[in-house]
Amino acid sequence: MTITVDPLLESRRETEPSGAGLGDSLQRLLLQAVSEVPDADAAAKSVAQVLALALRPLGIWRRVRVDIRVDTRDESNETVALRWTDWAPLVDASSMEPPALADDACDAAIRRAATVHLGPPDGVPYALLITPVLHQGPAEVLVAAIPWELHDGPRATAQMQMAALTLALQGANESVGRLQFDRRLKAVGLETLRLAAEAESLSHAASLLTNHWAASLGVELAAFGECSPSGVTTLTSVSGVARLDSHGDLCRAFESVMDEALLSSSTQAYDEAADNVSLATAKPLARMLGAQVVVALPVVDDEQGRLGVWLIAGDSRTLQQQAPLEQLGGLVRPVLARLKRARDQQGWRPRVRRASQWLRSRPGLATVLAGALLGLAMPWPYTIGCDVTLEPVTRRFVVAPYDGILEEQLVETGDVVREGQVLATLDGRELRIRQSAMRADLSAEIKRRDAARARGDHAEAQIAGLRVESLQQELNLAQHRWTNLDVRAPIGGIIVAGDLEQAEGAPLEQGQTLYEVSPLDQMVVEVLVPEEEVRHVKPGASVRVWLDAFPHRSLRGTVQRVHPRAEMRDDRSVFVADVRVANEGQLLRPGMNGRARLRGPIRPVAWNLFHRAAEKLLAKLGW
Repeated sequence: MTITVDPLLESRRETEPSGAGLGDSLQRLLLQAVSEVPDADAAAKSVAQVLALALRPLGIWRRVRVDIRVDTRDESNETVALRWTDWAPLVDASSMEPPALADDACDAAIRRAATVHLGPPDGVPYALLITPVLHQGPAEVLVAAIPWELHDGPRATAQMQMAALTLALQGANESVGRLQFDRRLKAVGLETLRLAAEAESLSHAASLLTNHWAASLGVELAAFGECSPSGVTTLTSVSGVARLDSHGDLCRAFESVMDEALLSSSTQAYDEAADNVSLATAKPLARMLGAQVVVALPVVDDEQGRLGVWLIAGDSRTLQQQAPLEQLGGLVRPVLARLKRARDQQGWRPRVRRASQWLRSRPGLATVLAGALLGLAMPWPYTIGCDVTLEPVTRRFVVAPYDGILEEQLVETGDVVREGQVLATLDGRELRIRQSAMRADLSAEIKRRDAARARGDHAEAQIAGLRVESLQQELNLAQHRWTNLDVRAPIGGIIVAGDLEQAEGAPLEQGQTLYEVSPLDQMVVEVLVPEEEVRHVKPGASVRVWLDAFPHRSLRGTVQRVHPRAEMRDDRSVFVADVRVANEGQLLRPGMNGRARLRGPIRPVAWNLFHRAAEKLLAKLGW
């Protein structure tokens, strides 16, 4: 077959941007090259001729990887090795020898499903492009050698990929029952391969292909659902729909049909006019879509397993597209598998799986064991968890100055008071009565003393004088009490105890505690250190405190002193360690509770973790 050069191809060689689209002319020439050839070898040579017009290469070759059985001396044993065939020139390359290329470069192209570039930096005196041909048969690559000065990497890569896609289409045409595509369907297949190759992800490929198939095959709707590792299908793309409602009834109907199709792993079809329905769950979906026929094509890969399901809906003519659709699905299956593999390799699951496999190996176990021993031997501060209670730094008790009756209380527990503020008042009526009686008695004794002096009775005058002095002192005391009927705060702070509302009008005894006042500028955190940990706590140790009232805020301080005597708190024997903290913003209140982490001595991590258990074990053993 003679292939002519399309003028558009020559003109677009210089005008198209690198890596952007391949051009309709090149696509048309490639389709023409494979439309009438008898076999795959002839198709490869025809495609290479078209590719030579676009690339102007030094040579184009084709290599196929085949299984070679190697017999050992023992005839019962036989091994299978993968070998690349010799270089098969597809265009005249007599001017140069086949490149001395290692087989692992071809293996890399197949493994990555992407074009591999080699050049002078790799020891090759020209640009060498190796592109995989993705089909269901043996691994195959196209290799082109291009002068380095004429090499345009992105553009040449795109042209090589178009040629490889054309060969993949030809191979699929032969592998599925020698189904004869007409020229239009071959164009659909080639465009399908091109779109799949350009897709950046599995969901992107599904979106491109569903819209392309719906427009080019004459069906009403095409959709794709991806299968999760647990076997549940999630609708990924629907032709003509930009955004899916994952919680809608239509989406659930799609996924139900796809789940049923995956169970059989074979093409299933629902036909409204047929008596036998192989896809029972498709009936509600067909009603929602107004379609007569629904075809589901599971996508199953040998390595990746179940990838997803293609779903096509339309009229009765849709059934006529079932075989072409199966073949198109087979064409893109390797690309979908590659995209899924690439995505899985970027997620956390494969990393965990690879890490698990490495840990089960001997080097992994040795590394983990060495790391664990090193970590256990590393010095680390020993920390002790303790309960804490907030208390004031000092306490002042306000007591009744003398016996009397409480007339009125002016403050309550929790009130903030200043120094000298009146807290309560005592009833002064009894004092007034006593003062009046004392003044009368004092006046009578003064008259008696003066009369005795006038009579010259010195003894009586002296006795009366002593009575006058005694009454005067009692009157002065009563006067002092009268001026101190108000009970005042000795210091500024907060009333932490004392509620005399129910005691108003009741008698008070001298020295009876009325209020407890504490300053607010500083507070003491009482850290309740367990008895078994007190030997690790020394003054100066750093402490971090979290109060229940402020769980997202921590207080820092150091141990001022450790009480020498144990106390019982909540039925536990503890030693109290005092930590002073500043009460910024006056937010801290006596009686607040929380937790503290007290930093002890530096010990190896192993000691920090296991010394308690070891001590208990030794105690039980009597050591």
